[in-house]
Amino acid sequence: MCLTAHFIDKDWKLHKRIINFCPITSHKGEAISLAIENCLRGWGIDRVFTITVDNASSNDVAVYNFKKKMANWDSTILKGEYIHMRCVAHIINLIVVDGLQEINESVSRVRNAVKYVRQSPSRLIKFKEYVEIEKIESKNSLCLDVSTRWNSTFLMLNVTQKFERAFDRLDEQDVCFKLDLQYKEWSDIVDDDGGEWQESDDLDVYAMGMRMRKKFDKYWGEPEKVNKLLYIAVVLDPRHKLDFVEFMLAELYGNEKGAR
Repeated sequence: MCLTAHFIDKDWKLHKRIINFCPITSHKGEAISLAIENCLRGWGIDRVFTITVDNASSNDVAVYNFKKKMANWDSTILKGEYIHMRCVAHIINLIVVDGLQEINESVSRVRNAVKYVRQSPSRLIKFKEYVEIEKIESKNSLCLDVSTRWNSTFLMLNVTQKFERAFDRLDEQDVCFKLDLQYKEWSDIVDDDGGEWQESDDLDVYAMGMRMRKKFDKYWGEPEKVNKLLYIAVVLDPRHKLDFVEFMLAELYGNEKGAR
């Protein structure tokens, strides 16, 4: 388990420090809670604004147990009611991964095409020859994604698209490639269309946008769903203050909901 502390010093400088990196006896919430408590006590830390974790159910239990233990701490804010902060990066990852399910078949085709080339040194050498023949100028190399991390999937698609002509030539000259992967025209696999997905004329892109919006609304669809301490933190931030909170609430939820 890794525990990272974010804090502001007396000169108003923001710091980030790893204060614990250790094996734990169990991934159950009770064990995680105890490890957090022991670490904070070891450092003499009793002022905790929030604890940010991903959406694993064990983390829900861990924060709930920890909140009960710190109920008697004099330094807690609102008795720890809002101490549980869901990781924004993790939620964004869930939103995008959920949206990608609409084009999962296409993404799988790209992934398998990259795997096919990378599986064998001879295939990779041949593919590089095709890249030279097609005069593709790119310093990138074909890379595979980690299916649970949307940004790695984006990188895989973005890099692979640059080698479109090389894959077309591979399809023409390697019979096994088409048989193994049921290769399709690249325009059917990767769509680089921009614009607002929810307003797209492409039904697949539109469906992606709607699916992602539904997941977004699950966590942030209403101002009441957002951890209140986020608002307080932004107001206290001299770079943003209250004006930024008002602006973002109106931007996300409209003037009427934002004002409420």
